Amino acid sequence: MKEMEQYIRRVEHVRTVALSAPIPPDEYVFHSTLENEQMLRELLAVDGEIATAMQTMDETTIDHIEGLLVRRNALLQQCTAP
Repeated sequence: MKEMEQYIRRVEHVRTVALSAPIPPDEYVFHSTLENEQMLRELLAVDGEIATAMQTMDETTIDHIEGLLVRRNALLQQCTAP
């Protein structure tokens, strides 16, 4: 029973992280350069992978989803890095 509770908490955490993921700053979206457009395309692709993977989330795919969320954060940090 304890394992099930831990799994449910993990699923809820992944859902919360995915749903509260930050968006790129406005200057990257509305005043983009070619480099920014590439990063936005990559971010869009990762978001699509996350959405697709979450539709079939189970104990075998949750690690993959967490990895995608880490990848998304790394891409987004490119926007906010000085």
